[in-house]
Amino acid sequence: LGVSQQEVHKRISDALKQNLEDEIRAIKGTEPLVTLLKSCWLPATTVPELRPVLWAVLRKLGSNTPIKVLECLGERDDDGITLKHKEVWHPLPPLLKRLVWEVDWDRCMLNQDPDDPKIYLELVNTTLFAQRLSPLIDQYVCQPILRESTNKPFVASQIDRRFLTTQRRSLTSLKASKNVGKNDAKQKEFEDGMLKTSNT
Repeated sequence: LGVSQQEVHKRISDALKQNLEDEIRAIKGTEPLVTLLKSCWLPATTVPELRPVLWAVLRKLGSNTPIKVLECLGERDDDGITLKHKEVWHPLPPLLKRLVWEVDWDRCMLNQDPDDPKIYLELVNTTLFAQRLSPLIDQYVCQPILRESTNKPFVASQIDRRFLTTQRRSLTSLKASKNVGKNDAKQKEFEDGMLKTSNT
């Protein structure tokens, strides 16, 4: 038939997987989904071909996803930054990512209410949300095109910012006063011309 055995197996596997995803979407209630989630978690996190099944279950569960699963999705390696299940994490919809961030935030900040802002900031920086967001912000604000297009000075301190703002206001008011002076001179010249015309 000109089709290899591997290709036949792949087509059968894809068809079965698609049927399973369709069945998952048709399931009513959360209990069967949670049971399926427990069964497919380990295989899906280790076998890439089974991950679509896990994603389908998580999407269907949405905000009803168990806290334990959200905690597992937010687990990190020993470096404290790299996600253990990053291949599972990246394709997740925003709702599930937000739930994982919230659970991780609660875990990091639970019973923590330091008076020192530096300690509080250190705790915030350990959260998954801060670790994901900080590089994006740094990348955004460091773009040369962004700096040029804004046409606004990037200053190091609040004092510099206030000084530059005051300086811009002074320049603006100076330009405005010059324009007013020019307008007054033109008005006077016009009136003098009118008087000469009337006298003649």
